[in-house]
Amino acid sequence: MRELTSLIRKSGEKARVCMDVDDVIVDMYALIIDEFNLRRGTNYTKEDMNTWDWSAIGASWKDIEPMYEHIWLERHREMKMMVDPQKLTVLNIEYCVNLVSAREGVTLPALRQYLEEHNINIAPLKLVPHGKDKADLDYHIYIDDKPALAETIGNCEGKVIFAVMTAPGRHVKESARILPVENVNVAIVIVLRAKSEVVHERLRAKLAG
Repeated sequence: MRELTSLIRKSGEKARVCMDVDDVIVDMYALIIDEFNLRRGTNYTKEDMNTWDWSAIGASWKDIEPMYEHIWLERHREMKMMVDPQKLTVLNIEYCVNLVSAREGVTLPALRQYLEEHNINIAPLKLVPHGKDKADLDYHIYIDDKPALAETIGNCEGKVIFAVMTAPGRHVKESARILPVENVNVAIVIVLRAKSEVVHERLRAKLAG
C-alpha cells in the first residue's frame, strides 16, 4: 500500500490505470472450462486450473483457442460480468482508465459489443501493440490476473499491479509492487481509498501551511 500511495502522490491527477478484460471484468474461465468439458466429456472446474498454460487439464492454447473464439462469437451473452459498473464509473472519474487487451481477429468485435451491452463504455478499450508487453505500456496501476505480468511489474519502478487471484494466479506472492486481490472490485476500492488518502493529506498540509 505504501508503494501505491507514493505512486499516486507523485503522479497526481495523471495516474493511469490498465485494466485487463478476460477473468478480470468478465468470467472467461468458467465458459472455457464448460466448453472444454462439453467437447471432451470431462468434468473439470475452474479450481483445477492451477497453471497458466492449460496443462493442468491436459490441454494447450492450441486446443483452447478455437473454443475461446467460439465462446466470444456464440456464447458471450452467457459470460458473467465481474466488475461493478458503478465502481468502474467512479474509478474512471478519479483516474484515467483503459481496458487493455492483447486480443485480435474475430473476437474483437464481439468484445466491443459485449462491453456496449453491459454499459462498460466509460473506459476506452485499448489494444496492446504487436510485439509489446503490457508492462511496456505507459500506465501506473495495473489490474490483471496474469502471474507473469505480476512478476514483471514487481520489478518495474513507478508501477503497481493488483494481481486478481484467479486459479492460475493464486500462488502470486505479495510484494511492495504486487498486491493480490480477490477480484477487480476489491482492487477498485483500494485504489479509490488510496487516492482519497492522498487528497486528504494534501488538504491537511494546505491547512497547516
